[in-house]
Amino acid sequence: MSLHKCTPDIKTFTQLLEAIPSTNAAEKELIIAMKQLNVKPDLDFFNILIKKKVINFKIVYQKILWKI
Repeated sequence: MSLHKCTPDIKTFTQLLEAIPSTNAAEKELIIAMKQLNVKPDLDFFNILIKKKVINFKIVYQKILWKI
């Protein structure tokens, strides 16, 4: 993006959040990139992040229950 002199905004990061894998490392890397570019997260960003965490937790919990 810097090649084209574009800077990402919160909309860009929100779309990226939906596209990245639901891992702590990927989400942390995205948040670090936001901090480096001084992009403040908004309510939509946090809602999507929480939704991904809940879905991921449900999948892990179901796998644990399935083994029992």
